[in-house]
Amino acid sequence: MARIPLPDGPLDEAYRAYSYASHISSVAARYSEVACNEVTFPVRLRELVRVRIGEINQCKPCMGGRVPDLEADGLSEDLMTHTAEWATYPGYSDAERAALEFTTLWATDHLNITDELVNRMLGFFGPETLMEIYWAIGAYLVNGRVSPVFDLSVSCQLVMKPGASAPVAAAV
Repeated sequence: MARIPLPDGPLDEAYRAYSYASHISSVAARYSEVACNEVTFPVRLRELVRVRIGEINQCKPCMGGRVPDLEADGLSEDLMTHTAEWATYPGYSDAERAALEFTTLWATDHLNITDELVNRMLGFFGPETLMEIYWAIGAYLVNGRVSPVFDLSVSCQLVMKPGASAPVAAAV
């Protein structure tokens, strides 16, 4: 049961809660769409980062959501289910390991992101892509925590923007 009173309606509890601050939640929805569909780094990396945040948040839709054709995007179910083992799992490149380390620290211990890690990230991705990864992590982190904080039920489904190969959060 939700921790806050909700307006009546047919939508999931989370979407009804968003209506209380629609001027903000509409911006958050656009932020999520951009984080999934308009960044320039590869879908494979985007999906690994998204699933890692889902694991940290314990967001079931994020942990279980997949792009329509994993193999076409260089992914496998095996890669998707080992993101918590980023440091030792043999299927990840050094760049992916750095991004997953950065993701994990960003979400759990941001003050311990070291200069060395930032420099590794810059070496792999450059400043523009590093900032895209940073902002994408933020979108996944925030959106994956709204429902658990307020104990809102949501049947959040990842939907695909036509022509995109990355999931977007369902419209708010």
